[in-house]
Amino acid sequence: YDALFRRHNVDLVVSGHQHNYQRGTVQRNPQSADPADTITYAIVGGAGGELDLERVESWNMYNVTYLGHHFVSLEVDSRQLRWLAKNKAGSIIDQFNIVR
Repeated sequence: YDALFRRHNVDLVVSGHQHNYQRGTVQRNPQSADPADTITYAIVGGAGGELDLERVESWNMYNVTYLGHHFVSLEVDSRQLRWLAKNKAGSIIDQFNIVR
């Protein structure tokens, strides 16, 4: 689906197949060096149940991997999305903003 996401200027892709947390950012256009021209991919799958500790693939694109239980909150304000991932104790494990 990557070509579809690039063609339609998708900024954020969230999935939950694996039971862990992974987040990575790739350039939408490989020839671009613009940090705003990116797609962020996130796996959010550790809200409960058994965690995937053995099956984590890096795909050479994930900047953050967390193998514990977690949750994510999103805040949207006008042209900005704020992403905040926390572990079950409430400590921040990852955060980022997307501004359009």
